[in-house]
Amino acid sequence: MNPEICAEYGEPQPKDQKKCYDWHVKRIGHRSDDAKKLGIPLIMSEFGACMDSEGCAQEITSVADVSDSKLVSWAYWEYKPFHDLTTSAGNRSEGFFNFDGSYQVKKILALNRAYVKTAQGTIKSMVFSAENGNGKTAGHLQAVIKIDSSIDSPTELHAFYEIGSPITWYKNGFDIKVTNTMSTGPVPKIQIQGSATVKLLNLEELDNQELLFEIVPKASLELI
Repeated sequence: MNPEICAEYGEPQPKDQKKCYDWHVKRIGHRSDDAKKLGIPLIMSEFGACMDSEGCAQEITSVADVSDSKLVSWAYWEYKPFHDLTTSAGNRSEGFFNFDGSYQVKKILALNRAYVKTAQGTIKSMVFSAENGNGKTAGHLQAVIKIDSSIDSPTELHAFYEIGSPITWYKNGFDIKVTNTMSTGPVPKIQIQGSATVKLLNLEELDNQELLFEIVPKASLELI
């Protein structure tokens, strides 16, 4: 891809979304294939360095979507502005905060995706929805895990929740659902521990079953 795509604003623009997404599919896909051949996990140790714009949020979402599709871990650069001379930020903030200390909301929300933190088995797929559509609400996480009953620790999901916060997908909280991908398979019996740790109460009969774990945003705040 021609680096001129970032020349005017220092980051890709919304009009280039499809072009950038296809590039990520190609580049991340190739590195994912390499990792599989070598039998090693893959982490993208740095990407981003963008400002608080629609283009930035879109680029983060595209990279994270492709990474999730390949089960590639990633980390954003950078947390706070440190006069980085290696990027196109110049005198702007590529971190999480503006210079007055306020949040860069678009960027943080794009980064603040739900995901599987630890799995009681093998993660087979993971999809996060950053917008409404196709029967899903923005913030909806779907992850398929093949259960291994020899693992003692339960599956832990990550979902940042703060009532009314502009940097969470779950302003009203969320529900966790677990179903068997095989309609004829045993039905998971679960216990939620803490905010998003899922204990399988019938673990032994779920061994080698592929379960769908979901985080679904609540439509409204439930008052107790």
